[in-house]
Amino acid sequence: MTRLDEREGRPGSADELGLPEDAPVYRAVGLSRDEVAELLTGRHVRRAEDGVWEVPIVLKSLRDAVETMVPVPLSHVNLNADLVGYVEEEAAEIPKKEPIRLVVLLPEAERAAADDGVLRALMRAYFRERLRRFRAEERQALRSVGAATFWGFVFMLGCQVVRWLANFPEHPTITSTISEGMLVLGWVALWNPYDRLLFAWWPALKKRRLVERLAGATLELRVLPFRLPD
Repeated sequence: MTRLDEREGRPGSADELGLPEDAPVYRAVGLSRDEVAELLTGRHVRRAEDGVWEVPIVLKSLRDAVETMVPVPLSHVNLNADLVGYVEEEAAEIPKKEPIRLVVLLPEAERAAADDGVLRALMRAYFRERLRRFRAEERQALRSVGAATFWGFVFMLGCQVVRWLANFPEHPTITSTISEGMLVLGWVALWNPYDRLLFAWWPALKKRRLVERLAGATLELRVLPFRLPD
């Protein structure tokens, strides 16, 4: 993953990027050379002058932000999956405990007609619901791991009892085979609960903490500084 400090040190102008003075692709997308350079380098996470890290979101219309056409923050309205994935990926690179601002960049006409309050309410409702689901999944996973660990120990205890009972002095090979087999079987039963308890929950915890940060992020609508291609 690209580090933020590496991103800030990369070239930004058209000359630094080595873009040609003229190219058919400029006319095809309806953008100038400098606008293409801005698209290539200007739409990434950066720290604003007030110290807040900004995650820019470029949209042609606010309708592109939701999966349905209902423009109110109802529980069944979902944000666009690609948009959510992009925001979470970009926000994951921001240093921990730093404030986050989601900046939605819209064409001038769309920005003038946009209802800031609706989008803010939708974003808050969506990420809070997402956070609630993550917490519920964590609690369910913890209960599941606890139950699996308990029954794993019970099974291991049963295996130890079998090892103690399977003692045949006249047949040491059979005794050793049963003893070692029961020991291995007992540890195999505990392997998955131990793995889930010690390691598997960590990525889910990091994801939940990221969504917590996004649920508390501010949102701002701004005018896109150039025209998007049709």
